[in-house]
Amino acid sequence: MVDPKNENEIKNLNKFLDDLSKRAILLDGTCTGEHGIGQGKTVPC
Repeated sequence: MVDPKNENEIKNLNKFLDDLSKRAILLDGTCTGEHGIGQGKTVPC
C-alpha cells in the first residue's frame, strides 16, 4: 500500500511495477490487466 499523495512512494511503486512486468516477460510469462490490476501501466505487453 502506498500513500497516493506521496510522490516518492508513487515513483517507487511505478518502478516496481515496471520491473515486475519486465521480469515476467523475460521469464516467458505475460503481463495483463485482469481485474483492473494493470490500470495505468505503460509497459507494452
